[in-house]
Amino acid sequence: MKLKITKKIAASFLLVLGLSGAAFAQNEEKEFFLNPKEIPPQEQGYMLTGVVKDGKTFKGCGEGDNGNGTEHNAPIHNENGAQGGFTFEHVSIMTPNCNGKGTPDPGFPTGYIQLREFAEWQAYVDEIEGEYTISNITSGQVTNIKSLTILAGSDVSINANRSVVFGVEVSEDGGETWEYYMQQILRDQGGRTYEYTAGGDNPNFNAIATLSQEKPIMIRIIPWKGTLSQDNRGQRLKVHGVKLVATEAVTSSREEIAKNEPFFEIEKNSFIAKKEALKVYNMVGALVGAGKNVTVPGSGLYIVRSENGLSRKVFLQ
Repeated sequence: MKLKITKKIAASFLLVLGLSGAAFAQNEEKEFFLNPKEIPPQEQGYMLTGVVKDGKTFKGCGEGDNGNGTEHNAPIHNENGAQGGFTFEHVSIMTPNCNGKGTPDPGFPTGYIQLREFAEWQAYVDEIEGEYTISNITSGQVTNIKSLTILAGSDVSINANRSVVFGVEVSEDGGETWEYYMQQILRDQGGRTYEYTAGGDNPNFNAIATLSQEKPIMIRIIPWKGTLSQDNRGQRLKVHGVKLVATEAVTSSREEIAKNEPFFEIEKNSFIAKKEALKVYNMVGALVGAGKNVTVPGSGLYIVRSENGLSRKVFLQ
């Protein structure tokens, strides 16, 4: 039985439009794949800035002064972006050669996104009013989900008194509210593959798949609290990949269609906001710029988002 916990917390940005009163159209089934190995660390991120401690700069993996220190504190998880049909918020992007901790499965990929610990988890599930910074990986709006595969490991060790868990939540309203559906307890600290298939042996995932047949939904992965004696928060997670097989729900705001009014203009290599400030990302998920006038380096494919969730893919020649 799934535990219903509804959260009225707005997403900072959405991969596709997620407005009330949106019109939906369906495309062909496709595979969405978040591949952290191909996401470059951002300038403000942990891998480039590091943390200085006892005269050494720790950047998360490797040897010597750049070794795998334990300085993954909450403020370091400050990178946001998009890739492969997913968005991610409040994470640390690790370089392609980082292999996490423990002994991974044979052939397990290197490179990962680390989700920060969720110290406010209990207040969140108790629905106590407040602002929560939730490290997450979130899909766009999809229908007809067929499978979900998550490649994950833990930062802290797993033992008889402490577990590491991720939760999967679902939104039916474009990311305005979230409802808890299922969790996964990690088997080992080293990277493992967790697969869920519609019609398989996980009834909670089957409920998600069934719901996606009825309406467009979004899913998000967040740290979740376990039930052992030392489980006092959602622990840090290393996510090496996420694959979702589903049908993309292409959305369009009826209000915007009626007005035929775009939310930005393009002048040479600049995106100029009509109203709300913009965030512009390149196609590997790195933030190019933010504000009401964002200049990009040159030609290419960009994702432009407004503060209220509108999103467009734009190719500049």
